[in-house]
Amino acid sequence: MTVGNALRNNPFAPYIPCHRVIASSLYIGGFVGEWGPESKTKTQYHRKVAILKDEGVSFTDKGYLKDKDKFWKGKNV
Repeated sequence: MTVGNALRNNPFAPYIPCHRVIASSLYIGGFVGEWGPESKTKTQYHRKVAILKDEGVSFTDKGYLKDKDKFWKGKNV
């Protein structure tokens, strides 16, 4: 919840690209305080998908990251 609040209140977007944060389940996650396509305004989910699509990231029709191997290195630090 703390991370979500920090992202929602990011005064430096898009320079600090909080739109690139997705849920640990690889679901697209929230954006501007909304979660999913059926949230309050029904627009923020689609806005985040569009921004990420422009950056070359794609999601399934259900909102999950398509090519996790391309972005997730899985290295233990």
